[in-house]
Amino acid sequence: MIYLDSENLLRENKKLKEKLKIVLEQNKRFKNDLKYAQKIQEYILPIGKHEFNQYEIYCNHVHTNYLGGDFYDVFKFDDRKIVMYIADVSGHGVASSLFTLFLKQSIRGISNSFHLNRQPITPSEILRKLQCRFNDFNTDKELYIGVLVGVLDIYDNEIILANAGHNVEPLHFKKKENEVISYDIRGFPINNWFDDNTFFTLYDEKKIYLNEEDRLIFLTDGATEAKSIDGKILGIKKIGELMKQKESGMCEEYFESLINMIINHIGKNELEDDIALLCLRRKKD
Repeated sequence: MIYLDSENLLRENKKLKEKLKIVLEQNKRFKNDLKYAQKIQEYILPIGKHEFNQYEIYCNHVHTNYLGGDFYDVFKFDDRKIVMYIADVSGHGVASSLFTLFLKQSIRGISNSFHLNRQPITPSEILRKLQCRFNDFNTDKELYIGVLVGVLDIYDNEIILANAGHNVEPLHFKKKENEVISYDIRGFPINNWFDDNTFFTLYDEKKIYLNEEDRLIFLTDGATEAKSIDGKILGIKKIGELMKQKESGMCEEYFESLINMIINHIGKNELEDDIALLCLRRKKD
């Protein structure tokens, strides 16, 4: 048995306390850095309402961590077309949040190149070029991005959608028919799973006509997969039913109602994943 006298024990204890102090200081700095990074991420997320002629687009989110992988953006391409998307980067934390910056910069840059070259913009072409940019990163195969992109023509009242592996179907509330339909638009996520990703870059498109007071909703799976105490997920069907109940409401009111429904559903459970929403509404002409 090794015996340490009281003097040695005091010295060892002092060393441990010093090491612990260093660790705690580093942890404090790391948490502060995360808070600053969160502020930057919040700054680039366009929370609130955006209006383009007879269209209202409302965006909002709820993050469960300091840094999340859910992201969205809305911007004007030209006098008649609006680009919008919602995305979910796999995982959480610093790596995921950094790729939300990559998304914003890349999609806006890709769209700007279409504009400068006077080329027609399509959501499938945005995704194809995004995949090409992602190929330049030597990322882990566990890191991938699901992205649902829409290009809205505010004069033809049509939106074209393309999907790169986003796992929540867009919901369309059709005011005239008083019904909600979902669109199954398939496509591989933005990824580096294989050496040759060229076959991933073909994305189907879905064209949707929007009548007066129609709404189209993009969501992330933090909403659809919210779990109750007994483990039941909320599901896309109940979220669609809420759209019918709030048929005359504004997008902002719908978001508040959705969050309340999720809170009631999970009860004492904690929210396990981020929630992001993008809601498009055509107003009365």
